[in-house]
Amino acid sequence: IGCGTGLSTLFYSNHVGRITGADFAENMVQWANRFLEDRDYFAKTMAEYATDGAPTIGDNIRFEQGDALDLSYDDQTFDAVTVAFGLRNVQDPVAGIAEMTRVLRPGGRLLILEFAQPSNPLFSSFYRLYFFRILPLVGRMLSGSPDAYTYLPQSVWAFAGPQDLAREMESCGLKVLEQRPFLMGSVVLHVAEREGM
Repeated sequence: IGCGTGLSTLFYSNHVGRITGADFAENMVQWANRFLEDRDYFAKTMAEYATDGAPTIGDNIRFEQGDALDLSYDDQTFDAVTVAFGLRNVQDPVAGIAEMTRVLRPGGRLLILEFAQPSNPLFSSFYRLYFFRILPLVGRMLSGSPDAYTYLPQSVWAFAGPQDLAREMESCGLKVLEQRPFLMGSVVLHVAEREGM
């Protein structure tokens, strides 16, 4: 969900069976499909980003437009649903979690990778300075837009913290298995399982 240009989705292609990437923005889905249609373009793009070699693209991937609040898939369709840095952009994140849970099979996993407010107070002070002052300033200088990079820090600080997000996932019928912090808690991987096995 929220697959964007599909780059992160394509990295799963060598590790799982069928993959469906969905994004609300039609232009993002067009970019993702471009990678599927032009394998040379994908290889060239990946050469810039992949440190351990680009994955090969199989025939097990499709990209389509989709709304996280109203997914077009049948109940209990998927073994796993992932969303990376996109849940806080959903208008109603709890409704989005409920919809993702609906399309998960019992025992299926929901993985949410999302920014968070760092838990370490010292690091949090530096992170906040960077996020609210330095990043928007650099964004303004590079883009010429006075509002560049102001949405990101505001949305992160307004988003539910790990404990609140865990409660929200549980209220949607999920069992939270793990909340793994990265980068001193500024990013958290939330892993939950749909109950009902």
